[in-house]
Amino acid sequence: MKNSFVKLKDVAKLEWGNTSITKSSYVEVGFPAFSAAGSDGYLNHAEFEDDGIVLSAIGARCGKCFKAYGKWTAIKNTITIIPNKDKVDLNYLFTQLNDDKSWKISGAAQPFITLATVRDRLIQLPPLAEQKRIAALLDTADRILKLRESAIAKLDSLIYSLFNQYFLIGNQWNCVKLIDVANTTSGGTPKRDMQNYYGGDICWVKSGELNCDLITKTEEYLTKDGMNNSSAKLMSEGTVLLAMYGATIGAVSMLGVPATTNQAICCINVNSKLLVPEYLMYFLKFNKNKIINMAVGGAQPNINQNIVRNIEIPIPSMQKQLDFLKILNFIKKKKTLQNKSSKSLTSLKLSLQHQSFAVN
Repeated sequence: MKNSFVKLKDVAKLEWGNTSITKSSYVEVGFPAFSAAGSDGYLNHAEFEDDGIVLSAIGARCGKCFKAYGKWTAIKNTITIIPNKDKVDLNYLFTQLNDDKSWKISGAAQPFITLATVRDRLIQLPPLAEQKRIAALLDTADRILKLRESAIAKLDSLIYSLFNQYFLIGNQWNCVKLIDVANTTSGGTPKRDMQNYYGGDICWVKSGELNCDLITKTEEYLTKDGMNNSSAKLMSEGTVLLAMYGATIGAVSMLGVPATTNQAICCINVNSKLLVPEYLMYFLKFNKNKIINMAVGGAQPNINQNIVRNIEIPIPSMQKQLDFLKILNFIKKKKTLQNKSSKSLTSLKLSLQHQSFAVN
């Protein structure tokens, strides 16, 4: 069935939120109030009694939509959208509009959407029954995705709990300084104006990439010339990486492939048969706040290799470490399955949205 396209102004009442009201008018108890950030306060009066949509029209969240039910008010920097219930389903319209990439946004420092843009926005309009069917399908997909995200978060929490149970709570392990069981070094950044130093096949890890357990690919790659003409060093698989300064201070990952790093990363190579690198990585990861508290400096505190080398590491039995890793690998497999399921469901949802909402 070929669906028709209409302008939003033909199926909804559109107007600016009340520009005379700011957050300074909020009260502790009252009717929900919507700003450009969403429902974030209350007012002692309501300007709407119809279900509708509030569009963030000015600012950082420009293009984001929020559902509004019952009695409510929208304040400055928003545009209100009250759908004609006989023509368009609220949930269907919301799924079509709540995509900041689909809006024509003007401005640079202060992005905004004009009321004229909203009025002329084309929407695909199948029969009302079909709208409700599409909205229900997308809502189901969203609910399943949230369940997947919750399951992944619980698996991450389980890893933390197991680590504490196995190694920290009620256990009195012998502690050694990290320098007694590992070597440390740092990397470097080749000169940026030397194009032949970049674009090779040698992984080069930046501290901002320490956001996963295992690093197997990087945003940038070095050539041999780039590595040889800088402080970058090729580190082996299994090297534990710790961010020493900047916004990512305390972040931890481990190399799944040989790679180089920049100078903001401390590279830790375990050289003792008493320690499994994965155990060290998780110990550092779960003690991130303690490590950050060791930082020195003023406006931008940092840790250095000397601080890292003197971190005290509890040394449980090798069997205890290996038992933990077996359980960990099982949990990671479950997490991988959940992630794959989430990606597949997201692809299906995007495909359905494209088919339902694409403007030819």
